[in-house]
Amino acid sequence: MSVYILDANVFIQAHRLYYPFDVAPGFWDSLVEFGQKGTIRSIDWVRNEIIGSKDELAKWVKGDGAVLFRDTITSDESDAVIAAYGQVGSLVNATARYQDIHREAFLAGADGWVVAYAKVIGGTVVTMEQPARTGAKVKIPDVCEAIGVPWTNTYTLLRNLGVRLSFM
Repeated sequence: MSVYILDANVFIQAHRLYYPFDVAPGFWDSLVEFGQKGTIRSIDWVRNEIIGSKDELAKWVKGDGAVLFRDTITSDESDAVIAAYGQVGSLVNATARYQDIHREAFLAGADGWVVAYAKVIGGTVVTMEQPARTGAKVKIPDVCEAIGVPWTNTYTLLRNLGVRLSFM
């Protein structure tokens, strides 16, 4: 079974749009359960983006959700992750269609590290972004495809893991 690496927008969009804690607690419970098994992970860069908001999601990330997050720089894989991040950065910087402002934003945040970590551990990135294939903005699916990292979205993740959100 693949290991799934979650992008920040998986958590943020679920919390704000379609799986708020009070409506879909089973979604959040399933993340924790699969996080305990090591099937679902995220990284410290994503955690840091989320906890900056100081909302209910930030509290969850610091509490029950903490099991999901792995360190990228102080882990056994840190040298390999840093090298893979270098590949991601080189790719982003060499892609002529990306505007500098979008390159800088992508490389300053968690997105590049998510892709690099997934590459190193052989994981699948989970993001709600859609590939652009054209345009000036850097999108995770495009970077994943360019360096050979599989990616999917939240709904496919839930189906692949057999998660069912049902009414009591």
